[in-house]
Amino acid sequence: MSSFAPLLLRIRNGKSDLFRFTSAAGRRVSGCGHTSRLFGMVLACSLAVLACPQPPVRADDGVEVLTLGSPTGLKSLSPGRWGLVKIVVANRSDSAATVRATVNLKPIPDLRFGRDVWIPARSVRTTTIPLYLPTEIEGETQFEVVRRVVSGGRLSNSLGSGGLVPVASDGATAFIDDSITDELLGGSAEKDAGYEAVLAMREARGFTRTLILPGDRLLPAAIEGWDSVRHIVVAGKRLADEPGAAAALRGWVSEGGRMWIQLNRTDIETLRTLFGSALEIAVVDRVPLTSFRIQEPQSGMLYPELAREQPVELIRAFVEGGTVRFSVDEWPVAVEFPYGRGRVLVTLLDAHGWMRPHDPSDAQYDNSNPLAYTDFRALEPLDELSDRFFAVDEADELDTEVIAGYVTDRIGYRIPSRGTVLGILGMFCAVILAGGLWLVLRHQLERLSWWAVGSALIATSWLLGLGLFYRGEIEPTIAELRLIEVSPATGGFSSTGAVAVFQPDQYLADFRAVDTRIDPRMSDLSGKIREFIWDDAGNWKWDGTTLSPGVTLIRSDTVGTASTPVHARASIGADGLQGIVDIAGLAPTPTKADQASRDGRESGGRPTLSDGLLVFPNSPLMAVNLRPDGSFTSGETDRLSVGQFGNTVLVDDEQLRRQRLFRRWWDRQRDRERERGEIRQPTLVAWTGDAAAGLTSAQAVERISSSLVSIPLELLRTPPERTVSIPSPLIRTRSVTGEAGQSPAFDNQTESWNPGNTRSSDVRLRFQVPEVVLPLRVESAELSIDCNIPSRVLEVFSIRDGKRTSVGRFSNPSGVFEVTISDRAGLELDSNGGLLFDFVVGELGAEPQQPGAALIEWTISSTRVTINGVTQPSESEEER
Repeated sequence: MSSFAPLLLRIRNGKSDLFRFTSAAGRRVSGCGHTSRLFGMVLACSLAVLACPQPPVRADDGVEVLTLGSPTGLKSLSPGRWGLVKIVVANRSDSAATVRATVNLKPIPDLRFGRDVWIPARSVRTTTIPLYLPTEIEGETQFEVVRRVVSGGRLSNSLGSGGLVPVASDGATAFIDDSITDELLGGSAEKDAGYEAVLAMREARGFTRTLILPGDRLLPAAIEGWDSVRHIVVAGKRLADEPGAAAALRGWVSEGGRMWIQLNRTDIETLRTLFGSALEIAVVDRVPLTSFRIQEPQSGMLYPELAREQPVELIRAFVEGGTVRFSVDEWPVAVEFPYGRGRVLVTLLDAHGWMRPHDPSDAQYDNSNPLAYTDFRALEPLDELSDRFFAVDEADELDTEVIAGYVTDRIGYRIPSRGTVLGILGMFCAVILAGGLWLVLRHQLERLSWWAVGSALIATSWLLGLGLFYRGEIEPTIAELRLIEVSPATGGFSSTGAVAVFQPDQYLADFRAVDTRIDPRMSDLSGKIREFIWDDAGNWKWDGTTLSPGVTLIRSDTVGTASTPVHARASIGADGLQGIVDIAGLAPTPTKADQASRDGRESGGRPTLSDGLLVFPNSPLMAVNLRPDGSFTSGETDRLSVGQFGNTVLVDDEQLRRQRLFRRWWDRQRDRERERGEIRQPTLVAWTGDAAAGLTSAQAVERISSSLVSIPLELLRTPPERTVSIPSPLIRTRSVTGEAGQSPAFDNQTESWNPGNTRSSDVRLRFQVPEVVLPLRVESAELSIDCNIPSRVLEVFSIRDGKRTSVGRFSNPSGVFEVTISDRAGLELDSNGGLLFDFVVGELGAEPQQPGAALIEWTISSTRVTINGVTQPSESEEER
C-alpha cells in the first residue's frame, strides 16, 4: 500500500495528475485481476477524499513575523526618552501584504506602540518600531517586551519568549567611529586615541568608562534611535555615506543633544553633511606639533607648554560661525556653536593634545575598578570642555505651566473684534451727528437729548447682542502653540509646544501627525489603552482611546525640513535695518481644497508674521515693522526699554498673552547665554498662525494655531558710498586697556557695567562696528548714557591716536542723557573698525560729610552709541 502514497499526494493536488497516473498504471497492471481490484479500491478512496470539504486557506498563512521587539540602533532605552526595537517580516505568498504588529513594556500594558509594515510578495523586510520608556519606571536595568501581531500575519513559532531591552544610564555617551567599516574592509577595529579621549573626558566628570557603540551595519535613520543618549562623539567618516542617519542626528541635536566632532578623525564633508554651513571651516594645512601651548582666547589664559615625543596633528583653519573656546598660536583648536536647542563642539587638535597618560601618583588613580579606570587623564582644557559638554540644561524651552496656560486660555468664548466694536461706536457717533444736523435744520435742537438717548440704547443693544452671540456654545477646538527654531544653513527646523484639545462630549482619539512626537504620558488616561501606530511614510496615528469631555493637553515636539528655504536677511541703511523674511517653507502644503483659501497662497500670497522682534547679543530688543510682503524695517527709534516687548500702543488679549509668553522665553534665553558663556547670532522672532499643524484630527473642529518662529538674521554687506545709521544694539561693546589699565567696572561677558561701585574709575570702552559696513567713514555719533552718579563728576572722552578729546562733563548725573558728537576728528575708527571712548568717574565730592559718605555707590546702567557714516570701498573693490 505504501507504493501508492505518491498517488494519493498527486490526487490531492488535482484531478489531471490522477488521470494521467491511472492511465499509466492501468497499462502496467493489465492482466492482473487482483491488482485491478486493489487499484479500484484505492481509486474509490481517493474520490471520496476529493469529495470531502477542504479547510479554508488563510490569506496570511504565508506572512510570518520572524523578529519583533529586539532592541536596535543604540539598543537601549532611557527614562523619559524614546528608543527603537526591530521587526522582521517574511512574506512567502504571491501577493503583497500589510502586517500590524505592536509592542509594549511588560510593566506598562496600556501603552502600546506599533507599525503597519507593507511587505512585497516573496520578500523579507526589516524595519523598526519606536518605543517610549516613561520616567515613572526607575531602578530597573532592563525590561521585557510584550509582542503582538494584530493583523495580517502571525508570529513565528521560533520567535521565543519576549525580548529584553536594557536601560541606559543618565550620563550615557554614544561613540561613532569607523570600526564597522574597518571590519568590512578587513582593517583593524582597535579603538584609537579619540576613543581614549572620550573616556578621559568622562572620567573628569566622575562618570564610568561605559560607552555605547552602535554595532549595526547601518546607523539609525530615525531620531528616536538616538534619543536614549544626550551626548554623542563622532570620530569617523561613516555618516558622510549615511545621509538618513545624519539627518536624524541633526534633528537630535536641534532638540537639545550635545555632539563632539573630532575633526582629525572625521573630515569636513561629514561636518557639512551634518550641519551644512552652520559652521564654516576653511582648512589651510595640517601641521605636526611636538611642543605647543593651548590658550583660552576669551580670558587670555595660557596653559603650560606641552611636549610630545610623537607629533600631534593640528588642523590650521579659518573658522566662521562659532565661538572659539581654545586656540594654539591663534589657530582655533576647539570651536563650539549652537544648533537649535543643542550644541556642537568641534576640535581641530588631535586627541593626544588633550590628554596625558594616567600616572600612579594621580589622586584618582585606581586600576582595580574596570568601570572607572582609564589609561589617560584629561588635561585642563579638556576638563573645561567636559564641564560644558556634560552640563545639564533645562529640558524645555518654557515651563509646562506657561505653555499649558497659553493654549488653554485660547479655548473659550470669543470676543468681538476691535474693528467690529469701533464700527458700532462710529455708527453711533455718525447717527448723533446726522440727527443733530437734521434737528438744527428743523429748528428742533432741544430734542437732541432724546435722539442721543435713543441712539445710545440701540448701540448698547447691538453690543449686548453681539456679546451674547459670541458667548454661545463652545465648538470642538484644537488650540496649538509651537516654538519653532529654524536653521537656514540646513533647511531644518525643530519645535516644541503643546496642543489643547476641547470636546464637549466623550470622543475617540483620532490624532495623527508626521515628524511630530507627543509625550504619551497622560495621568488622566492611566489604565486606558493608548496605541500609537506608525506607517512606512513616518506618519503615526493614535486612535481607539476614549477621551473624557473637556480639555486634553498634549505635549509635542517636531523635527522637520522646510519645503522651501526659510530665511531672514537685512542690510544697514540710512534709517537702520531694512530686510525681508520668508517663512513660506513652514506653511502647510496647499491642497485642491485650499485653492480658494483666505490666505491666498495659490495666488502668490505668503504666510504672514506679526509682533516681530530683533534679538541681538547682550542688547535691548528692537521692534520690527513688518509688512504683508515680508519686508521689514527697524531703527534706533524701535529700540525697546527693559521689560518692553512691543511698540504697539493698543494691544488686544492675544498680544498680551504673546507678550507674557515671550517674556518667559526671553528670560530663559538670557539665562542660558550667561550660563553657557556663548554669544548667539542676531535673530528675528515673530508670531504666525500659518505654520503647518503639528497634530491633526479627522473630526470637524475649530483650529487655533500660534507659532513663535525664531530665524537667525543674516546681515548683508552694504555697498560702498551709502549713508548708514547703525542702531546701538548692533554695536558690540568691550572694555579694553586704557591709560589706567583695564577696569573691572565693566563685564565683557555680559557687555554691561557691574553694579555697586564706590570708587573712582577710568574705563575705556571699544564699540565695534559691524563688519558688513566696513570700511566706514564716521560722520557723527550719538552716545546714550543711563546712570546714577551722585556727588561725583562723569567725564566722557573720545580717543584718537591715543589722545583724549573731551566730549562731555556732567556733575551728579542721573537718568538718561545723550551726547551728540559731530566732530569727525574724534570719530576715527581703529584698524579693526572700533570706536574708543573713555568714561571717567571722579572722586567723591566734598559736599557730603555724613558718616559712610565714602561708601556712596554709583551705577551706570548702560552706555550705547549710534553711529552715522558713509560706507567706503574695500581694498579689493578699489583695485577693481
